[in-house]
Amino acid sequence: MMVSAGLVALSCTLVPPPPGSCAPCPVCTPEVAEAVPVALPAPAPAAATPPPAPAACGSRKNLALNPDRAGFPTPLQSDHGWGGGSDVWEVVDGRVSYDSWAHGLAFTGGHNGPSGGEPWGAPAGPRQATIDFGRPLRFDRLVVWNHGEDHNPAEVELETLQDERWVPLQFSRARATAQSEGPGSATADTYSFEPVVARAVRYRFDNRGRNVLGTWNVHGWLYELEVFDCLAPAE
Repeated sequence: MMVSAGLVALSCTLVPPPPGSCAPCPVCTPEVAEAVPVALPAPAPAAATPPPAPAACGSRKNLALNPDRAGFPTPLQSDHGWGGGSDVWEVVDGRVSYDSWAHGLAFTGGHNGPSGGEPWGAPAGPRQATIDFGRPLRFDRLVVWNHGEDHNPAEVELETLQDERWVPLQFSRARATAQSEGPGSATADTYSFEPVVARAVRYRFDNRGRNVLGTWNVHGWLYELEVFDCLAPAE
């Protein structure tokens, strides 16, 4: 921004003194010098206002919980298990540890061990676990409790059932967010996503692939599936 500034000077002359005065009197008149442009700094731009952070959640409800083993929510659309991991209802019983290992949903297929080998009970391939709520519900988080990291697939897909159609779900995955103790213990991975309204959610993977440790997936073994919605924001 440019402005003009003028300098003011005084020009003085002596005039004869008036009667009774002892000396000549100076008479001064102002003189304005030529205006000189002066540069002023431009005003600083206003600081950008950051977008508001997402509201934190104060309390959540597990929409998949069903210890009564009847009605909804139901896991009965999931692939079947085998051996000591053939009770699919246990993935919604609210328990993430047991006093023995023989619990939860142990999928068939996979490999004989982390180094490979023949599958368990059936050819290896795609496997899934589904929680059907019986009606559309709102949720934004899935927590998967795996009985052993050698059963935890490195690559996972999530889908939701909306208007009788399975829709892929974009998510972020947080590894090992919780750990239970005991002979029948499990490690939780948390999958977060934008709130969605759907009748069911499906967890999918292929047990021909590798686990989160980088070795072959033994077969996949779930102790619990938890589906959460935010009930109230944090205070």
